[in-house]
Amino acid sequence: MCASKRRGRPLLAALAICAAGCVASLPSERTLQTKAEGPAPAAHQVVAKMDVTGPRGRLDHDQRARLIERIGREGGASPLKRQLAAMAEFGDVDLYAGNAARLLIDGPATFDAMFSAIARARTSILLESYIIDDAKIAQDLAALLVRKRAEGVSVALIHDAVGSIGTRGDYFEVLRAAGVAVCEFNPLSPLRKRRYQDITHRDHRKILVVDRDVAYTGGINISAVYASGSFGRQARTPE
Repeated sequence: MCASKRRGRPLLAALAICAAGCVASLPSERTLQTKAEGPAPAAHQVVAKMDVTGPRGRLDHDQRARLIERIGREGGASPLKRQLAAMAEFGDVDLYAGNAARLLIDGPATFDAMFSAIARARTSILLESYIIDDAKIAQDLAALLVRKRAEGVSVALIHDAVGSIGTRGDYFEVLRAAGVAVCEFNPLSPLRKRRYQDITHRDHRKILVVDRDVAYTGGINISAVYASGSFGRQARTPE
């Protein structure tokens, strides 16, 4: 699981950086070749195509070059340039400076961080999960979401119909009654669908966005299955 802090910049950029740094594998040299143009762009070509926005606006060419050099020293220049070159193959590269990403190991650390972020929410909570089961971890989440909604925080939740098939309907009804916007992705009943979608079309995303400032993404569902660590560590009860 990866947590990303926006620090005043657009959240999608934070998620992009999080995915690139914590999830996506680096492309091979062969991947960085196009059919017509041959080898991937050189470093100076990549920097020229980048559009980087910082706290005080867009960075010029020299500022971008210094930024890439600094980040390269922190985590390895060669993989960074390969990643940017791969992105440049798809067109201009739009990035945002000033973000931070942190890797969370296992469910206990992830749930602690997510619940703490939700508890601190001031304006909005957006949660998307493939599985939300009717276990204690999900009940604790529901109670926290209801409390934040009562405090005036906007709360929206989307869950997958198959992933959460074992969860009782009244779990989500309690949230709706409290003012939480609840959406079921691709319902199984054809009477509840606005248009046809194959039953195999599922939503496996696990994303939490709080106040458009901090985001969590990765492979952990809201489920008791993830409540203990890989080495038998038990999760603490979120507050």
